[in-house]
Amino acid sequence: TAWLFFSAVVKGLNSKFVPSGHAAIGFAANTLIWLLTDNIVILMLSLVTAILLAESRIAAKEHKLSEIIFSGCIATVLVLVLYGIAMAIV
Repeated sequence: TAWLFFSAVVKGLNSKFVPSGHAAIGFAANTLIWLLTDNIVILMLSLVTAILLAESRIAAKEHKLSEIIFSGCIATVLVLVLYGIAMAIV
């Protein structure tokens, strides 16, 4: 539902701007992995995977770079906020 809100706000600004769900999931998973592990190999693999996933959306001409960056930033911030709330509760 929050994603639909952001889509509606962005669509109001530019009707051709569509955030990438694939990139959002990739960077959300990457952020969560970075928060939960100290293994440098796993950290780098998760980052490379998120970047390759995002790049594949551009290569397939499904999204523009600005849409990928927006999606990655929103997903990262959302995970950090939710993780902070979860840690405050525990």
